[in-house]
Amino acid sequence: MIDLAQTYEKAGLYLAPGELPDYLPVVLEFVSTQPPREARDFLAEMAHIFNAIFSALRQRQSAYAGVLGALLDLAGETAQAVKFAPDEPLDATWSEPVVFDGCSSLGQTRPAQPQTVHILRKDHLSKDAVIRNAINTGVSA
Repeated sequence: MIDLAQTYEKAGLYLAPGELPDYLPVVLEFVSTQPPREARDFLAEMAHIFNAIFSALRQRQSAYAGVLGALLDLAGETAQAVKFAPDEPLDATWSEPVVFDGCSSLGQTRPAQPQTVHILRKDHLSKDAVIRNAINTGVSA
């Protein structure tokens, strides 16, 4: 991106603060100031990027795919489909990771096996029995 900005500056095109050199309208503005041969060569260097955008727009049936197709034609390239990995569903991308993964219902010493839960009424047991049961099961009395 720094090289791209320096290329613009050498040609007398200075970007405003916060303006990115790879923003398509900026690229096209720069190309419009260049002689046809240099403009075509410059666009041809970015043809792989334009093809990826073209493919994504065609996949989404966007009318703007034609704009990228024309840009590739100006670059002397042929618009062609590019294979890329499908987008992961947004919900899956932003989902929270599993924190305890069922540790309240799955045994800690035997992963992926149900943990037996023993429910004891305190009023039916002596205090010593409650303490012994707590020690044996790891549950506080």
